[in-house]
Formats: sequence, structure tokens, C-alpha cells
Amino acid sequence: MSVDVPIPGLKLISELNVREHWGARKRRASSQRDLVTLVLRRTVTSEMMLVQPLVVTITRIAPRRLDDDNAVGSAKHVRDAIAVLLGVNDGDPRVTWRVEQAKGPIAVRIAIHPARPNGATRLPQDELAGAASRLCPSRSPKAATGQPRGKRPSANVS
Repeated sequence: MSVDVPIPGLKLISELNVREHWGARKRRASSQRDLVTLVLRRTVTSEMMLVQPLVVTITRIAPRRLDDDNAVGSAKHVRDAIAVLLGVNDGDPRVTWRVEQAKGPIAVRIAIHPARPNGATRLPQDELAGAASRLCPSRSPKAATGQPRGKRPSANVS
């Protein structure tokens, strides 16, 4: 099961460089966690952890980019809210956290997908089957006979 949800208007700022009253910081953190929980409550559950491991990608969308460490820091409260919904600690090794950035109107996109072996985006057998059919079309599983490879029609012996 995969989840890909945009949250328009959620502004992630650099928490490391901002100088503000502790109460303002607490209100922002609370509102970010509450908004993420409200949006993801029906789609993200602790049952998703049965499909292990997971990759969670938080994409900060804004007119300007932050440097890498500030981007990760800006997504802290979003990450905490997702971890609570998944029923795990945000340091759990079964979950890989990624923070990305894109240019555009202020928003956040959250994508949660099952992880592939060795971080691959496609399984090796998928890649091999695709390459074989591209390189040699006559060797594709349904070539000539219309039957899957290895299941040839039997000859009628009378």
C-alpha cells in the first residue's frame, strides 16, 4: 500500500535559524503536527508497518530552497506526526526518512511506500524481464504462441 498526499499551504521553515519566542515555536509545531495528523489519519495506520520496511518522503515545496540540514530540520514536526500515526519511534530502523525540496507554491507532499531491496526502485526480476523483451522481442513470454513461456500447447497424438 502506498500513500502520496499533498498538503497545500503547510509552510516548513528553517527551525535552526529562526529566533523567536518559545511559545510561537510551540504553536507552530503543534499546528504542523495537528494538520498532518488530520490529513493522514484515514490513510496512514499502524497496519502499514506490517509491510516492512517503509520509505517516507517528505517534500518541502516553496519558492526558495533551504540547504540540506535546514530542510531536514524544517520537516521535524511532520516526521514526528507521521511516526505517531505509524505507531513507531521516528528513529525506528524499519522506516527510512527522506526530505526533498521542490520549487512551487507553498505546500508539503508526503509519500509513503514499501521499501525495495537495497533501495532499488524496481525489483531485479522486473528489470531483467523488461530488458530481455526489449533486446529480443521473439523471446518475450508470449511470443509466437500466445502462451506464457514454458507452457507450450501439447500436440494431439492419435
